[in-house]
Amino acid sequence: MASINDHKNIIIYGVGEYFFRNKETILKSARPNYICDRSLPSNDIEYLGIKIIDINDIKKLESPLVIISIEKNWIVKEIESLFDSMGIAHLHASEVIGSPVIINFNGESLLNQYPSGKYIDDRDNRIYFDETIPKRIFINIVGKNNEIHIEKNVSIGEKLWVRVGSNGVLTIGEGTEICDAEIMVSGSTISIGKDCLFSRRIELRGHDSHQIFSADTGKRLNPAKDIVIGNQVWISEDVILLGGAKIGTGSVVGTRCVTSSEFEDHCVIVGSPGRVIRNNIYWSRDDIEYFDRENLDECIDKSALKYI
Repeated sequence: MASINDHKNIIIYGVGEYFFRNKETILKSARPNYICDRSLPSNDIEYLGIKIIDINDIKKLESPLVIISIEKNWIVKEIESLFDSMGIAHLHASEVIGSPVIINFNGESLLNQYPSGKYIDDRDNRIYFDETIPKRIFINIVGKNNEIHIEKNVSIGEKLWVRVGSNGVLTIGEGTEICDAEIMVSGSTISIGKDCLFSRRIELRGHDSHQIFSADTGKRLNPAKDIVIGNQVWISEDVILLGGAKIGTGSVVGTRCVTSSEFEDHCVIVGSPGRVIRNNIYWSRDDIEYFDRENLDECIDKSALKYI
């Protein structure tokens, strides 16, 4: 494998989103002589205080090494093939800064690699958990400065997929049960309370993935927002909660509800957009296929009483 120390001229290729997320670490580790990107103005001499070089001039340098600072795998493969055809050595920036492009864990690998219940990396990403972390939680961390808390006795039926960008916080409360859900958080906080129940195909999105700007002011219209789910909340199938959503303790969110609004405790929320159809309720996990209860006193699960 190529090494920076074996080459006289180091070139950073790519100054997009991945580069700027890791800019300080890449520049400190690579100490580049040149920078190259097709988007840089051809009449500029420097960028970030580093000399700009045209891609076709790299092969004219003595002992060049290209550091590819691009995230998308299919683009990386194309760039690698290009430099291979030019006979120019190359590395991906992740090999230089000592961190993968995307950090991937599941519950089992976290517990095996970090039995102390704490993961912290050089990008200030932190995951806290204990020995009860479920195997079927899958975590992808793209950026930096994120914090994830998985509290005791969280259970996953089919899968929980979590994707974290940068500056995100996720908390899943003790005793929460999730059948099948996707959670995406970046630049905001998603907080799930204790003793919650999630059904299938549930999405929590604290951001819209892409930015929308006002044509009048040029300012962003859709910043990331927090999602707050109280204790003992039951979320039914195919629900989508968007940034800004707040579901009060003891509430029920009906099938296919979509909302970014705030709701009080102990209510039933349905529809798209979500609206309240009943107030002052509480619910039990007892399955109606097996148990036909007339009141909460007959139920096996009485966790609602803790939150009334």
